Amino acid sequence: MIRAFDVACAQHWLILPDALERILAICERDFSHEALAQLQGKPLDNTRTVEKRANGIAVVPIAGPIMRYSNIFTEISGATSTQVLATDIRTALDDPTVTGIVLNIDSPGGDARGINEMSDVIHSARGTKPIVAYAGGTMASTAYWIGSAADTVVADDTALLGSIGSSRLSRIRANAMPSQDAAPIR
Repeated sequence: MIRAFDVACAQHWLILPDALERILAICERDFSHEALAQLQGKPLDNTRTVEKRANGIAVVPIAGPIMRYSNIFTEISGATSTQVLATDIRTALDDPTVTGIVLNIDSPGGDARGINEMSDVIHSARGTKPIVAYAGGTMASTAYWIGSAADTVVADDTALLGSIGSSRLSRIRANAMPSQDAAPIR
């Protein structure tokens, strides 16, 4: 098995010495399957995407484009379905072993349909269990709408938040021939 420390030592680094020391310290950590499983948590029963950590916190990923229903985008490309998301959040809320919920958001937004209902699921749960929206990357448009319904929003200093707006795409054809490519208009 290749150790992370060995890989780090085989590289040429252009980095501040103290930053390299931090990288090497990380490489020395226990990355056994058992240790990683403890860090990652375990799937929460009766959910499709939620992990429950040892401390009782359910981590709900909201990643990629957001779609109303589960479809090819959500199943293959990692997009988020608000239909699945709402079910997973309700399951975490109903589970007595879950002490709080973290919405781990990294999404540019997505489909506007159903987003208010999704937000209401989170907003109406306030006070039952702590719900924290965490943005480590992007929390924009519909993702922002969802995250803002939580009790608390926490963002990394480098996270991108906002971009509240609406877009609609249309296609026009230069001629009436259906076989011709159509260009999107924004």
